[in-house]
Amino acid sequence: MNTPRTIELPVTHVTVLEDRALVTRSGTVERSAGLHTLCVEDVSSVIVDKTLSVQASAGGRVAQARVRRRSATSKEAQRERVAQWMTLESERRGAVEDAQLQLEVARESVAAIRKMETLHLAELSEDVALGREVSERMRGLAMLREKLGEAVDTLVDCDRRLTRANESMADALRMSESLDDETRLVVGQLEVQLQVDAEGPSAIELTVRYSVAGALWRPAHIATLHEGGGVRIEAQACVWQATGEDWIDAELSFSTERPSLGATAPQLHTDRLSLKRKAQSVAVQTRDQAIATTGEGAAEIRDEMPGVDDGGEPLALEAEGPRTVSSNGRPHHVPLFSFESESHSELICRPEKVEAVLLRTTQAHRGPHPLLAGPVELRRHGGYVGRTSTLFVAPGETFELGWGPEPDLRVHRKVEPAEHTRKPLSSWVRKPRTITVTVSNLGAKPYDVCLHERVMVSEIDKVEVEVGPLQGGTRDADGIVTKALSVRGFAEATYAFEWTLVVHDDVQGL
Repeated sequence: MNTPRTIELPVTHVTVLEDRALVTRSGTVERSAGLHTLCVEDVSSVIVDKTLSVQASAGGRVAQARVRRRSATSKEAQRERVAQWMTLESERRGAVEDAQLQLEVARESVAAIRKMETLHLAELSEDVALGREVSERMRGLAMLREKLGEAVDTLVDCDRRLTRANESMADALRMSESLDDETRLVVGQLEVQLQVDAEGPSAIELTVRYSVAGALWRPAHIATLHEGGGVRIEAQACVWQATGEDWIDAELSFSTERPSLGATAPQLHTDRLSLKRKAQSVAVQTRDQAIATTGEGAAEIRDEMPGVDDGGEPLALEAEGPRTVSSNGRPHHVPLFSFESESHSELICRPEKVEAVLLRTTQAHRGPHPLLAGPVELRRHGGYVGRTSTLFVAPGETFELGWGPEPDLRVHRKVEPAEHTRKPLSSWVRKPRTITVTVSNLGAKPYDVCLHERVMVSEIDKVEVEVGPLQGGTRDADGIVTKALSVRGFAEATYAFEWTLVVHDDVQGL
């Protein structure tokens, strides 16, 4: 009778997509010749059956593979998960203790060698003062310093090992947070029928691949502004999964492919043409237009469900080392890559949007992979200062980051419409207005502020825009007025200019 036998096939690699995950399990089993039924317990119950693939190495053939699902009470599931977590926690706590012990031994070794070096230098100074031969002591000092270098290298290696052990322990502790409130009413079991053709016992390597729902990821970043002006960017993947199986020490990769996004033919509609009398008046309206340009993190504005913006080319990003992601539906941050970049800092004031002076840095992307669109956590002066976001940034491209308002500066903006005027026998109405911006400095330190204001831009002949003297400012084709202001300590600077909207009588809506 072919009795089913339970085997261990741990999760070794997971590729996380926008709305699913591709899981790979692998391991080696030793079996004699014949047909064997092998079972893998505690697999996800939401496996997409048609994606299940099982491959065996030379000497074995997979006759059949399927996923069996059965009901399980929450208490049974909890007991199994608690037992697994206790074993994992014990192993990782032991690894932390071993790493701490090795680090203490390495520190004591470095301290002892340095003490010997100090005594050796004292004796060497005494021999030099008395005119004795010091060549032997010099050789001994060189040997001590060589041992000191080796001991310092060992100390650094032990410190890194302890850091990795603490990270693994933190992952295990995060898994324990979900043990009290998680229930799994359905559990899965993978059943594989393996035919071994070899004459004697053989080691057969099994590889299982399948797709599961209940997993997704999104990009996230951390930006740190150093005192010297440099910026450090850390790209991360924020992953959630509630598949019913834990990914323990698995290699993770994150893909921007969208297999669920199908292509459909556009709907065709009938266009009917007819004659219509030309209107005597022109109906217009004002609108805000986003200025989209290449460079500095610009990207195409899309009207669709939020997803991962990869710039049009599917990407696959690998995580830094094995990671553990428990099936609790909570976010897990996985490091992808990081880089340092020099930045250009300036104070920007756009009072029409917000009456404050903001710190902006412009830096180049020095990383190996693109920065995907997502939130950015800002860190400055050794702590968290706020959040912003970035669009898709290709390697080598420059992009901007805003770091919040400057606390010493206050801004007040005032718009004063003037009386409408019309020349005699004219069909044009003039609608002037004056914009006044005042920046106040409450501190003793002087500041240089770059002020941005906006005037209207006309797209039709019967609406014109006239801009008065800008008093040192400049205006570009998009209607953005730029002015550099210098604000002394405990003082204020004011900038004012006038622009006029000239409208024909045939125009309605302004």
